[in-house]
Amino acid sequence: MLKLLLLTVVFTLFGVKESNAYWDFPNLKWSEGSTINEPVGPENAIYCRLDNSKQKTVVDGFGPCRIVVDRVTPEHMGYWRIRYAVPGMVAAQYDYFHVEVLTPAVEPKLVVTSSVVRNDTSVVVTCSVPQEHEIVSCTFRNPGGDFFVASQQEETGTRYSSVAGPHNCSLRFLVPEEEQAGIWRCAVQTIRGTGYSFPLIYNSMLNPENDDYIRDPVLQARKTIVEGSEGGATTMFCSIDASIRYCYFRSPNGTVINLSPSTSTADYEYLGNGLEAGECGIRVKNLQPSDQGRWSCNIAQVGYVSEERETITVYVNDGTTVEHRWIDSGVVVSMRMGYLPLEYCRFVRNDGLGFVSDNVPSEYIFNDFMTGAWSQELKGICELTIPRPQAVDLRPWTIVAKVVGEDTERSVRTTFDPRSVSGGSSSTCAIILWCSFGTIFLFLIIVSCLPKKNREWTAARAARIRNSFRRQHHHQPPHIVVNGPHQHIPPPNQHVPPPMPQPIHTDILTDLPRKV
Repeated sequence: MLKLLLLTVVFTLFGVKESNAYWDFPNLKWSEGSTINEPVGPENAIYCRLDNSKQKTVVDGFGPCRIVVDRVTPEHMGYWRIRYAVPGMVAAQYDYFHVEVLTPAVEPKLVVTSSVVRNDTSVVVTCSVPQEHEIVSCTFRNPGGDFFVASQQEETGTRYSSVAGPHNCSLRFLVPEEEQAGIWRCAVQTIRGTGYSFPLIYNSMLNPENDDYIRDPVLQARKTIVEGSEGGATTMFCSIDASIRYCYFRSPNGTVINLSPSTSTADYEYLGNGLEAGECGIRVKNLQPSDQGRWSCNIAQVGYVSEERETITVYVNDGTTVEHRWIDSGVVVSMRMGYLPLEYCRFVRNDGLGFVSDNVPSEYIFNDFMTGAWSQELKGICELTIPRPQAVDLRPWTIVAKVVGEDTERSVRTTFDPRSVSGGSSSTCAIILWCSFGTIFLFLIIVSCLPKKNREWTAARAARIRNSFRRQHHHQPPHIVVNGPHQHIPPPNQHVPPPMPQPIHTDILTDLPRKV
């Protein structure tokens, strides 16, 4: 028994491989950009450890081996090592298999070449296409995002001139400046499609005294914070001054969304001018609370293996809130669309009167949060103040808002309930108190203006009324105690007289003041 135990320990420590547990691992072929979720190795394995081609452990646990890859890239190519154990095996086995990444065939795209030349006091940027293509139009974009157009006829301005020929188009800098240095983008439109190129303008071309520098293309997000309402749509966009090989977005829960110009589903679609233009965007059509959090835009440039990533934060609003209540300066009617930027607001009164936010009647005040340097959380508010509300203003209103980027309007209907509004209750109480104090003060003034005898009569009459209430007796019904020790019980036939009525003080009613 002791020898068997020692033999088991030796097998476990030194990993002796048993021939009856050998498993043949075939080489795998994956397509670049695809998603992998498949088993590998024996189905009855009770332990698995898997190291990828970079010797990084991706699986280590009990049960059969399964490879899960969100997106296949050239970095996954190489030999993978697997360690596994099956029932009846003392030591874990190890083996290798090879992964080959296949690049899908891509339709040849329009090739655009570019050049930058300095001629005396000017700098010329030229973009060209092969002879079999004919240029329809060209655009140039500078590092700051401004666009310049080149047409068949030469256009000359104070700082630039442009012209487009059959196979090339050019932009001339008449006044070279340092701000023009950097990576430009030219887009060339032909009958067969559109191609892009990214010419680089050095500092020394603009000013020979400046030093040259080369700035690598950097991935940038158009907005690092975006928002949307539940069930609505939101967009995320990132770009780089280079052609993109592939791009995808990763959601907060780990879901990978691969994108291309042809991507369009019920939940999302691609946005942009194409990967060759260095643009990768997504429109999420049905935003859910689980989509809130940190997203990432991931791209790989043409000719590069490593990826670049930019983080975008998404906020999901909890819907629309409506208010119709009292405030210190009157009544307010408002609708909040979360953080969504608005194009305009419309208000429709209960009697049919309607107006838009830029044409408000004089008796109303529109609180404009759509323009100006307001914080983002106030951009989605339609608010109307009514300084002197009438009865019709307290009835339900219809508020309509047009969200920027949406085709349809959103509308809500208000409900006014003064009992639930703190501002209205305070105003009502204040009015009641002021009316009470005013009435008392006016009564005191009137009494003080009466003649002295009338005042004496008023005081005497008030005193007599007070005394009459004090002299009134409240008669209780007779309380009989049966067989009391000192109880006098009259005979059955003896008549008991009723109680005498109390006199009525008629002087209260007949005592009137005499004429003076």
